[in-house]
Amino acid sequence: MSQSFRPPPDQASTTLDLRHDQPQDRLLLTLHQRGQPRQWWLTRVLTLRWVSAWLEQLQAVPLPEVPLSFLPTAKARDLAQEHALSLEFEGPKAAPQAGSGSTAQSAALCEEVKMELSPLECRLELHADQHAALITLTRRDAHCLLEMLALVARQAGWLDAPDWPAWLGRAQT
Repeated sequence: MSQSFRPPPDQASTTLDLRHDQPQDRLLLTLHQRGQPRQWWLTRVLTLRWVSAWLEQLQAVPLPEVPLSFLPTAKARDLAQEHALSLEFEGPKAAPQAGSGSTAQSAALCEEVKMELSPLECRLELHADQHAALITLTRRDAHCLLEMLALVARQAGWLDAPDWPAWLGRAQT
């Protein structure tokens, strides 16, 4: 299964594609930044730890304060609801399955993911031996990437063990 996400036009300099490579049992994340594709292999262990840590940080970092009485306060918010609202209009979409001619010979094996979350955005740094990439996502786009990771990990059969919320990885594509 492959998933693709294109941020809104004002942020369209980055496109993310994600697919599971069955023979290697890894996820292949392709970043298209400024027209240049860069590929990253994500192992099962790294992906499951990364998503679990990301979920913890999302819960810990409050949404920005909005002075509207009908909105829930940051402390009373529901992360499942935030996730569903984030995916309502621009969630990940099924991408065409890559053919057998499509290889990932230049893909770097991601060894570390560093995250910095704020109420408004999420900065991700992917690190490999000699490679690094910085991805800045809005809070909404971060939910889209999380959903992509969960959908593809679920399809790959990786979610038997982790204790992730039931609402994650259930979007209809």
